[in-house]
Amino acid sequence: MDRSTSRFQPFEINEIMLSPSSLDDSAVRSSVTSSSSSTDRLPLIQQRSLFRSLSGFVRRRRALTDSGEEPASPVRRLTTFSGVFAPVCLSMFSAILFLRLGYAVGQAGFLLTLGLFAVAYAIVTSTVFSICAISTNGAVEGGGAYYMISRALGPEFGGGIGILFFLANICSGALYVAGTVETLVNAFGKGGTYSLGLPGGGAGGTDWYSFLYGVVICLFNTCVCVVGASMFAYMSAFILAVVGVSAFVSFISFFIENHGMNITIPDSNHIAAGRNETLAWYTGISSATFHENLLPNWDVDYNIPSLTFVTAPMVFAVLFNGVTGIMSGANVAGELKNPARAIPLGTLSALATTAVVYGTLVLMIALTCSNDLLKNNYTFLQGINVWPPIVVIGVLAATLSAAMTNLMGASRVLLALARDNLFGVILRPFERTTASGNPIPAVLLSFLLMSLVLLIGSVNAIASVTSIFFLLSYFGNNLACLALELAAAPNWRPKYRFFSWHTALFGMIGCGVMMFIVSPIVTAVAFVVCLLLMVGLHIWSPDVNWGSISQALIFHQVRKYLLMLDIRKEHVKYWRPQMLLLVSNMEGVENLVDFVNDLKKGGLYVIGHVQEGSFDAFESDPLADDHPRWLEYIDRLKVKAFIELTMARTIREGIHHLVHLSGLGGMKPNTVILGFPRARMPPTLSFSSEPSSPSPELKPPCLSSEEYVMILRDILRMRKNIIIARNFRTFEKRPLLRCKTVNIDVWPLDFMKPQQVDNYDTPTLFLLQLATILQMTSQWRKKANLRVFLCHRQHTDNILRRVKTLNVLLNQLRIKGKVTPVIWDDAMQHIDRATSGGSVFAGYNGENVLSDLDPYALPEGYLSDVQRLLRFHSQSSALTFLYMPTPPLDMTKAEAYLNFLDTITALPSPAVLGK
Repeated sequence: MDRSTSRFQPFEINEIMLSPSSLDDSAVRSSVTSSSSSTDRLPLIQQRSLFRSLSGFVRRRRALTDSGEEPASPVRRLTTFSGVFAPVCLSMFSAILFLRLGYAVGQAGFLLTLGLFAVAYAIVTSTVFSICAISTNGAVEGGGAYYMISRALGPEFGGGIGILFFLANICSGALYVAGTVETLVNAFGKGGTYSLGLPGGGAGGTDWYSFLYGVVICLFNTCVCVVGASMFAYMSAFILAVVGVSAFVSFISFFIENHGMNITIPDSNHIAAGRNETLAWYTGISSATFHENLLPNWDVDYNIPSLTFVTAPMVFAVLFNGVTGIMSGANVAGELKNPARAIPLGTLSALATTAVVYGTLVLMIALTCSNDLLKNNYTFLQGINVWPPIVVIGVLAATLSAAMTNLMGASRVLLALARDNLFGVILRPFERTTASGNPIPAVLLSFLLMSLVLLIGSVNAIASVTSIFFLLSYFGNNLACLALELAAAPNWRPKYRFFSWHTALFGMIGCGVMMFIVSPIVTAVAFVVCLLLMVGLHIWSPDVNWGSISQALIFHQVRKYLLMLDIRKEHVKYWRPQMLLLVSNMEGVENLVDFVNDLKKGGLYVIGHVQEGSFDAFESDPLADDHPRWLEYIDRLKVKAFIELTMARTIREGIHHLVHLSGLGGMKPNTVILGFPRARMPPTLSFSSEPSSPSPELKPPCLSSEEYVMILRDILRMRKNIIIARNFRTFEKRPLLRCKTVNIDVWPLDFMKPQQVDNYDTPTLFLLQLATILQMTSQWRKKANLRVFLCHRQHTDNILRRVKTLNVLLNQLRIKGKVTPVIWDDAMQHIDRATSGGSVFAGYNGENVLSDLDPYALPEGYLSDVQRLLRFHSQSSALTFLYMPTPPLDMTKAEAYLNFLDTITALPSPAVLGK
């Protein structure tokens, strides 16, 4: 939903059908009850946008009319019977019903054939439950499995599965065309039942005549599909009646022809011809024949030239193509009158009908046909039929209609992919349709690809590839429903009551296991292709917002783990910086934002912004329009950060908001980073900024020294670490890291309290930790040398012992740093003169004399020499980490405190004060 509808409005919505066709003006006007006294109502077009989003409807990439309305959708003509039941039944019967049931029983036996059918039906039934769940959860458009998966799992996963589902329909259509060709050649070719001298019929069906017949059949189907969905609907109903009559006549023929007879082996069986076998035996109903066909009896497939022995996975691949038509109704969902009702009812009815027909025919075949007949003549039903031509008519009708169904389904999937603009200009030509919504370019491309697949050869050779593609698309469909169920999204409430996460999980596991059983190599290739498509779509980053399930799952898991993240169990050894960077505006702070991104070490990173003003002066939230701009900003910088914006009467109050409320649970900032407020510091690093479009109510902030120091004290009182960053406007990381080595300097000394030179307190350890974290990042690891400076007097300090002590500390903390002793007699002589009237006192660190030194009464010469010392040793360093003195309680000393910070941070390179 867009921003205007991101807050759920309490509309009184009447019960209506959740389909795009029902979402017209009159429906919305009647379903959205408006009140004349209410001022919190959205315009009608925004109400419709919210309503469609909640119902699951996703607007296609179409131009709007001048009135702001969408163009009229194609007319929905198809009913449950014509649009779902008939196409599903025809796709499932197809070539398997008349051409491959005998092959399955002859090779795998009656029991295993029923078992394989049971596995196939269990998989597709659970998948149908998932399809019914999605189709009754909201609006369903054309595209079948692609539309359902993409709207649930997002464009990347949906686009990858969509392409594979498109190819599955192409391969399936080619398989049915190959079945049609096989029937034509066996019936009317040389040596056929009704031989007309038709050329073709080579072993495996790979000769050029068979390919030419297939292309002609594909062209005929294309012409029918070009006419449109209504023509297809009328034909499918008529063809289903023809197939039903053929199946019924074949069934009663087992009882009428209940006696032994010889059946001729077709000439295309070159294996039997090599053994001089021309006849096989039909026994009629016989217990001996049933016993012969009860268990597997593996042999070679005479339609495959390689003479490979048939296996159970090969039989399953063929049989599974007899149950892959369950998406035929969903593929044309955009042309169904009521898809939410038609898809579940029509698909399940077709599933039950085909199961009964398959089971009955398998039983009769096992009872009446010898095993030799079943292995050597796949068209034996013609020879035992009371009227043999009815079988040829049934096969041609079933295979032609199934191929036509797949051709139409493939074109609709391609149309949906093109309209969604996931692949850019590559598929853009295929989004064009006629005035009635018929995708002519998509139909023509599907025809071309289907013709090319025919070059693979026989029905059984194409079956394995087709089964893998369909299993993968079913896998994705079940995965989508399982993810929706586990995410517990409030808007996931399908009306179909038989669906549960158990059925989705069973279907997903079943599809995955059977894919690898059928063909591990083809499965691996299919997964790799799908993965490459997903990666490509992720890089392409299509500009769509379909409510990806990944966001719902991430929310579900993040919430669970945030509740498990107990702040009472925190330990210092697992401490990591969680940064809150206070930024005024986006200009000139890119270097600092990138630096903090390196410094966070996998911790929380929040960029906070305060606008000074009164919220009561605005009719709506003045920060709402700024938030997307900040998100685009961090996307452009490629940093992993969150954005927090707030408005307050003062900058100090706004920073309180950010420090207290940023983060969630155990993921809250522990370190606040801000800029230096002096004139030398770019104004963009102060706490707040002039807004992008300033209004009289929003004044640019101007912080005094007292306000700045009070903010520092507030942050410390809130038990947060502080980092003050300076000189980052000129900090260029990339040119710097091209050097062979760079130095990161740490001065672990409070220069405001020189008597505490060896006081390795918490701020010192904090500085060392930050420098080490920066040194550990991938970009700095091979370049950065950490130098820790130790200030000492030339003649009075035991420098060797102090260096050893600091090295032991660094070693215990596993910090790879080099201790560098630095003589600072020039600075300390000013302290000595100020405290002793000009004499230099002995004693380790002078602590017996300097303990009462006022840090705000330091001699001017001391500060100048400290600055000179820092500049001399750190002038070539990439970064300098400095100890931040404690801010004063007395605000009359705020100016002196900031003058001190200004002096020690006036370096040529970026300086970081930490406490």
